[in-house]
Amino acid sequence: MMKFDTKHFRLTVCAVLLSVSTMACSAPGQAKDGATPDAAGSPTVKATPALDATPAAMKVTEKEVGEGEAVDGAAAFLAEVQIWSDKFDGKPMGEGKVDLLMVPESNQMPGLVKAAEGMKVGGVKDLEISAQELFGELPQGARMSPATMLFIRLKAKEVFAEEEFKIETIKEGTGDKVVSDGDVVLVHYVGRLGNVKDGEVFDSSREKGKPFPVTVGSGQVIAGWEKGLQGMKKGEVRTLSIPHYLAYGLAEKPKIPPKSRLFFEVEVMDFVQPGELKSETVTKGEGTAIKSGEKGDFHYTGWLDGFESDKKFDSSLDRDQPIAVTLGAGQVIKGWDEGLVGMTPGEVRRLTIPYNLAYGPDGRPPTIPPFATLDFEVKYVGPAK
Repeated sequence: MMKFDTKHFRLTVCAVLLSVSTMACSAPGQAKDGATPDAAGSPTVKATPALDATPAAMKVTEKEVGEGEAVDGAAAFLAEVQIWSDKFDGKPMGEGKVDLLMVPESNQMPGLVKAAEGMKVGGVKDLEISAQELFGELPQGARMSPATMLFIRLKAKEVFAEEEFKIETIKEGTGDKVVSDGDVVLVHYVGRLGNVKDGEVFDSSREKGKPFPVTVGSGQVIAGWEKGLQGMKKGEVRTLSIPHYLAYGLAEKPKIPPKSRLFFEVEVMDFVQPGELKSETVTKGEGTAIKSGEKGDFHYTGWLDGFESDKKFDSSLDRDQPIAVTLGAGQVIKGWDEGLVGMTPGEVRRLTIPYNLAYGPDGRPPTIPPFATLDFEVKYVGPAK
């Protein structure tokens, strides 16, 4: 599925001012910048920035008074932005256009929304604003302090009046749990242009044969989905009619023209819950059991969707070379660190490892999808030579 990321300007700021790739500021479900794990290894953990500096108050300077429609009271407006690294001088480091949502469902940068108050089309404001005040919460993976000052020129280009957002329940769900912010749900969807019944399909998880994982309230999907999934139960089916400013706005996407109202049929298939490691010894070994902190050689084969499936994603046997692992040292996924302790030479175990003890909500693209449960058959060859 295409990513329904509405934070185009957020990514621009990350890429230009933070000197990181957009992937470092991307939403859950996307690979993190710079992760280079081994076959069964865990991604390198990056250092986080110091958070002890005190952010300065935002300074807004009105450069030009607009004469067009007012931003206040609009559902959204098209903004033209320019970004400098330290002052308003010379050629900007980045520039572009972005749809800024003035509606509560936007979950966009509160600093820009606040600065836009009182503007009219054609108006221009210069902002000296800290990262803390701009973002409210720093983007995931951002290597910067909340006190970092950003210099942004904001121009209002076009405003959009509020349009109807329509939700209709087609099939009731079951159970007591309802979707709310922070939940991870598997969703099947069909997205259409024109209407929800027979409009042109631009994307469909059902055609791909696999539901799409969504972390609700994270900004991973368009604002219309964030609003439309709230309160759903497992098995519930809804249709959503989403105005363009809660979808892709003026951005042109494959098969989706600018300013497109989008129509979705969505079904919550299940809630994704953290699981527990399952371990089974299929061949007994002999000798001294390996302990946490000790280094051993292991052969392994890993599958998606069960040990008997045809979805093998990696195997040391194909390379005829075991891997050396120091258990408990964080060299491998947690399911290995926990599941291999106590094996004796020659022992073979089968491990079923839930996503929270494997590659988590991001997976390891392109081989391992988000929230994947992994099945490993592992043989302890013996102490590492």
